[in-house]
Amino acid sequence: MYRFYLAAIDMLPGVLLLIPLYWLLNRVYFRNAGNSIIYCLFSCYLSVVYVLVGLPNVTYIRPEVNLNLIPIAGMIDDWKNSILNILLFVPLGLALPILWCRFKNAGRTVCFGFAMSLSIELLQVLTYRATDVNDLITNTCGTYLGFLCANVLQKRFSDLRKIAQDKNSELGIVLAIVLLVMFFVYPYLSAALWDWIIG
Repeated sequence: MYRFYLAAIDMLPGVLLLIPLYWLLNRVYFRNAGNSIIYCLFSCYLSVVYVLVGLPNVTYIRPEVNLNLIPIAGMIDDWKNSILNILLFVPLGLALPILWCRFKNAGRTVCFGFAMSLSIELLQVLTYRATDVNDLITNTCGTYLGFLCANVLQKRFSDLRKIAQDKNSELGIVLAIVLLVMFFVYPYLSAALWDWIIG
């Protein structure tokens, strides 16, 4: 329980920064409060993933190669971590087809999840975290599971089918915002929050 408490504190600065940022973006660009709220929630999810997987930031880049390129090796022994990796990417597979029309196709959604997972694994070379092919497999499976859940939900709740946007550029904007905030701003806010809590 204490571990989850610490993780929640660690994620808080990124989430708190994204809320006013999307309020401002709604005023000057999106001009649709509903979409802005949904994109903000999706960005909060991505920022949580960023923190949980330990991606590098402007204050912490330490190249250290720690590779596991043998698929399935250790996956059964470390089954809890495998399940957590699957669950971590279920919201991605769930959100993409609901938010953007181009991801109504399972192949595109799974490819996006694979590409995102691969990017994470490659970036982890710049941190203390291990780059593991098993994570790539479980994250991609999680994306597909999320896509299947999205299909079920959209069949049961017709209003969910009306949310998807044709503007694919908005996904790029969302991803760019999360990367910029989490790489350049988040580490300073997180350090300030921990200084305030400890001091």
